[in-house]
Amino acid sequence: LPGASTTALILQRIRDVMTTGPEHSWGDVVCIETDVASAFRHIPIRPADRKYCVNCINTPSGPRLVAHRRLPFGLRSSPLLWVRPCASEARLAKRIFAQCDNRAEGLQLYIDDRNYFCLRVHAARRLVGLLLLDAVLGIQDSYEKIRVSEFPVILGFQWDLRDNTVGIAKGKAEAIVSDIERILAAASEQSKVPVPLLKTVTGRLSWACHVAKLLKPRLRSLYACKAVAERLDCRTIALSEEAKSDLDFFRAVLREELSDTEATDLYPKGSSLARIPASFLLGWGSKLGR
Repeated sequence: LPGASTTALILQRIRDVMTTGPEHSWGDVVCIETDVASAFRHIPIRPADRKYCVNCINTPSGPRLVAHRRLPFGLRSSPLLWVRPCASEARLAKRIFAQCDNRAEGLQLYIDDRNYFCLRVHAARRLVGLLLLDAVLGIQDSYEKIRVSEFPVILGFQWDLRDNTVGIAKGKAEAIVSDIERILAAASEQSKVPVPLLKTVTGRLSWACHVAKLLKPRLRSLYACKAVAERLDCRTIALSEEAKSDLDFFRAVLREELSDTEATDLYPKGSSLARIPASFLLGWGSKLGR
């Protein structure tokens, strides 16, 4: 499945095309965000496979087998059941839009989320084209979730297409800060913290470090405490002083970004969890952000 690096790669290719294409500036790129309505609940089942989705219902005349034509409500299904038809539709969209004379466009799929990057002047036509294609193929869209902007939220990360940076969406950052405060409060009041809370905080910080790879070493102390808790199979564990210090570091950095203040000498801009140049996600060889 795609990640933040995939988005960065798409934007790099768009930028490369724009340097040799029509007279458009980088600030003209927007993202069309669309979402399929209840994708996993509306996946048609092949007639040959309906025998695997059968319920036995008691009726006055006796037990009766009922085969569903679609996945029943609440049934867990593999994302592959949706990714395959959605990817096929994406190929159709790219083939149709390939007829346009500007190639500064890109499409990213994540299960039922679709992000189409194009120039602002083409956004209305591309959006209408995507919706019409969905209607022809019988795909239902969540119209209330459609967005066209320079600040898309993709996989929880906030992108700024004007200056080509990526960071953590405000809601995600606030949730992480709240979790960190809970675990630090538990450590100060009870000396031990719940292991499930430790796992949650560690997982969310690990996710956040996808766009701030230089901060990953700060996670070692948390992973060490988590490993000890799993080995001892305990419900609570005492945090090391290093782990508390690292948690306080992440809290300070995230609070700073949420308050939109300038970085201090203690937490320099290079350590920020927000507004990371997208080129950092592709390594030193990237042309993105020059």
